Amino acid sequence: MTLSLPEIRLPSPPLLSGLLIAGFVLLLARAYHGWRRLSHIPGPFLWSLSPFPLLRANLIGQSHQILSDLTTEYGPLVRIGPNAVLTTDYRHCQKMEAHKSPYRKGPWYGTFRFQKGVDHSFAMLDEARHTALRTKVGHGYSGTMLVVRRALRAKADNNGDQEQAIDRQLERFFRIIDGQYITTPSDHKPLDLSVITQFLALDIVGDMTFGKPFGFLDKGEDIYDWIKWNEGFFPIASTAATLPFLASLVQKWPFSEALPKPTDKDVCQTNSPRRRAAQDTLDERFEPGAQPRNDMIAQFLKHGATKAEATSEALVQVQANRARAFLDSVAGTDSVAVALRMAVLYVLSTPRVYYRLLSEIEGAAAKGEVSSPIRDAEAKKLPYLQAVIREACASLPRRRPSSTRRFRLAGMSLLLLRRYDFTINDPTLPVRKLHSAAFWMMEGFWVTVGQRQTQ
Repeated sequence: MTLSLPEIRLPSPPLLSGLLIAGFVLLLARAYHGWRRLSHIPGPFLWSLSPFPLLRANLIGQSHQILSDLTTEYGPLVRIGPNAVLTTDYRHCQKMEAHKSPYRKGPWYGTFRFQKGVDHSFAMLDEARHTALRTKVGHGYSGTMLVVRRALRAKADNNGDQEQAIDRQLERFFRIIDGQYITTPSDHKPLDLSVITQFLALDIVGDMTFGKPFGFLDKGEDIYDWIKWNEGFFPIASTAATLPFLASLVQKWPFSEALPKPTDKDVCQTNSPRRRAAQDTLDERFEPGAQPRNDMIAQFLKHGATKAEATSEALVQVQANRARAFLDSVAGTDSVAVALRMAVLYVLSTPRVYYRLLSEIEGAAAKGEVSSPIRDAEAKKLPYLQAVIREACASLPRRRPSSTRRFRLAGMSLLLLRRYDFTINDPTLPVRKLHSAAFWMMEGFWVTVGQRQTQ
């Protein structure tokens, strides 16, 4: 018995060739149309054809230098991809950040969703939903929470406002330096500012967000490999985000299954503790007899955020790194730490600035115009200090809604320059590693700390 298979007729060679040519021409026309849309904007030709030059800049950790070189060569508006433009013109930035701006978020933002199916204010692309969520969580981000209520100044262990949270962690920070890192003629104790400032930023954000610090400063180590996870995850995520199809692919099945879920029990150690810390802190607030708090999560819940939304926003606070909610938030623990490091580096590298800043601070202290620790309202009255803060924060893009808090943290923390004498261990190479993949990462900022004689 023989089987008869249906006859398959292939297109004739001329017809097949015609289809291939037509398909190629169609693709070429589509590519040309995409290229022509931004052809009036200057930039390197290869960058206008493919996203891979930008991807390479991220992969080698030199995007900051390469993009800076492009703006030097081509001007304040440069095409850096088939559908990507870079600007250094503050007027364009103001237009993009303006209320009711015509600009909308692209798929890049969605890469940084931390929980499957749950958006936070940074990653949410739908404008209507984003506006509704911001209404719920905006009060938690608002700088008005940093206004001191003097009635609570005396005892604010768990219910204090955000400025008191900064005070508590700065006092802990100073105690640790005093006890462990003061160098004497007989005992040299180098300090890596890139590490301890990261610990300070994380504990401040933990105190402001959850009502208690995470414990990085006290333990003096990377709890749960938190920083290690950040340094491993975010370069990959931000690099993948330079390719739009990868940015959206991460959030689709089966890749989305790798994102943490509240039911996860076996998520890797570097991920689940931080997420469960937020969940546990929320659960505590609904237990019988729980004391009311006035931290950031309390503000989220007070203004209508659900537990899932508050958890996701809380994760933004401690996961944040150099993207809109990352770059802009106090939230961005890396952005806070980098702003402080850059301020110290710039000031120590410029004696004229260093001595003028100290003169302003000492003069205000002599007149009784600043307290210890300094209040935010007091710091605002020191114009040179404010100028230094703004220059330091200029190393990161200015973003909303919480850039004002990054200014406050940097300003209050900069008073360590009055308390200690710092010497950069290697002036020729003060920072061992400065890596950029859509955000900054700094390692090896070694200094020697001495106690100042006059305070």
